[in-house]
Amino acid sequence: MKTDEKQKQLEDFVLSHYQHGKLDTQQALRNVRERLQQKEEQPQQARTIPLWQRLRHIAAAVVLVLVMVSAYAIYRSSVNHQSSTPSTPQPTAITQPAAAKTFHFDNMPINQVLAELGTYYGRQFTASDTTKHLTGDFEAESPEMLIELIEQTLGIKIMSSEK
Repeated sequence: MKTDEKQKQLEDFVLSHYQHGKLDTQQALRNVRERLQQKEEQPQQARTIPLWQRLRHIAAAVVLVLVMVSAYAIYRSSVNHQSSTPSTPQPTAITQPAAAKTFHFDNMPINQVLAELGTYYGRQFTASDTTKHLTGDFEAESPEMLIELIEQTLGIKIMSSEK
């Protein structure tokens, strides 16, 4: 289909430029058709890259690999050097566990809840109303968050002191 369109375009071109007595249109059309057939019969030649260009590309790739390997070796040696030097432990002011813990309470009296929290966090907790019971799973990273959540849930005030 594409060849037919090209041929039609070429025929139109030849016919549009015809001048009386200067061109044999039938011969011109035959010449155009012959050229089209020759182009279609000729195999596409692969582009050849000269040897010196290939060698240049290979050399560039080798240099790039060597640079990357060297950079990685320098990085690894600096990491190993840093990890082999003993570091002095820094004092921390954290008095509570860093990870969040999940507490599960099933209709537990608030006094028992506060006793369990006090044991875990190393504090003494007291509630303004000890008649309340608590049910649920609670997760908090700090005792302050957990106490505030319980206070809002039960509508009570909880006081904290160091043991």
